[in-house]
Amino acid sequence: MGQKNSRRRFLLQVAGCAIILGWLTEGDFMLKMITGIVVLTVGAPLLLQLLAVAVGSKFSQSKKWRGAGDFSHTLLMMVGGLVLACVVGEGVNEWSMWEARTFVEKTVPRLDAYRAEFGTYPKTLQELGPVDVPRRLSGNSGWYSGGAESFSFDFDDPSGMLDMYVFTSERREWKHFH
Repeated sequence: MGQKNSRRRFLLQVAGCAIILGWLTEGDFMLKMITGIVVLTVGAPLLLQLLAVAVGSKFSQSKKWRGAGDFSHTLLMMVGGLVLACVVGEGVNEWSMWEARTFVEKTVPRLDAYRAEFGTYPKTLQELGPVDVPRRLSGNSGWYSGGAESFSFDFDDPSGMLDMYVFTSERREWKHFH
């Protein structure tokens, strides 16, 4: 019973760390690459080994094989944790991009009204008054640029290698660059 509880506790710890890793990395391209490599080089062979142990019941009764199975279960839980981190990260990334796009959709009419009143688009979003800019559109991952004739928003997508989304006043739609 004690070993079962320690496995359960370890599984919960792996899941907790995976959720935190996914949230922090937001589905980062490198996390996906590392996970893919680990799944192919560690996860698949371990799964095959566990299947071989399960099928060969004569061998699975020996202590040597049961110990190998425990180690394999532990490694598989860790590989599963990386996969979970990718799933959580992709969800956080999608939500963050949705938040940025929604902000832009709500802000474009204010930008147009500003231009109608002053003859130019604002150089910064703060010129519109108080705005709560989503994290994806602020700092190093996103930008607003305004001038006399046009404005644009853009932000990086960490789930791709060099992916970026751009919204311009001329096109009035998001363009995805890979």
